Amino acid sequence: MVTLGRVVKVEVVALPWLMQLVNGYGSEPRMVAGEDRDPYPTLPNGPGNVDVTTVPRSVLISLADRLWSVFAASDHAERAARLNELLGEAGLAPRIDEHGAPSWVASRGDPLLAGCAAAVLEAVREHGWARLGICAGDACVDVYLAPSARGQRRYCSSTCLNRARVRAYRSRQRASNQQCVDR
Repeated sequence: MVTLGRVVKVEVVALPWLMQLVNGYGSEPRMVAGEDRDPYPTLPNGPGNVDVTTVPRSVLISLADRLWSVFAASDHAERAARLNELLGEAGLAPRIDEHGAPSWVASRGDPLLAGCAAAVLEAVREHGWARLGICAGDACVDVYLAPSARGQRRYCSSTCLNRARVRAYRSRQRASNQQCVDR
C-alpha cells in the first residue's frame, strides 16, 4: 500500500483469496454449512502481503458478509447497487501512470475493502454478472466465479457438483425402480 497525498494505491485482491475470505468468514456460508461454531480458517496474507492475522476477525466477517451480498443479490441491478455501495465507501477511483498502466486508488475507507471491491469490479468487467453467484448445491451457499469461456458454472466446487450428480442419479434410479414396480 502506497500513500499518494490524500489517496492510497490499492492492491487488487486475488480472486481465489477473495473466495476464501467470503466462503470461510461469511456468516451465511458458515451457517448453512453447519460451520458457524467451527474455528475460522487461516487465510494467507492478503493484498500487498497484508498480514490478515492483524485484522480483527469482526472486520473480516463484516467484509465477507458485505461481499457475499453482492454475489447473492437476486438480479444484476441489485448486484450493481451493492457493489457500487462498496466502491463508494472505499472511494475507489482509477489512475493511469505515464506508461499507460492502470491502477486503483482509494480516497477513504479500508484498503482491504477497496482491494476486494476492485477485484469484484474487474471480474465483472472481464466476465460479466452472469459468471458470479452462489452455489446451487444443497446445504451450500458458497460464492463462485466462473472464469471459463462458457461461464456455465453453478457450483462452488467439484465436491458440490459431484454431490448434485449423485443425488440426480439416485433420484433417476428411484424413479426407474418405481416405474418397474408400478407395471
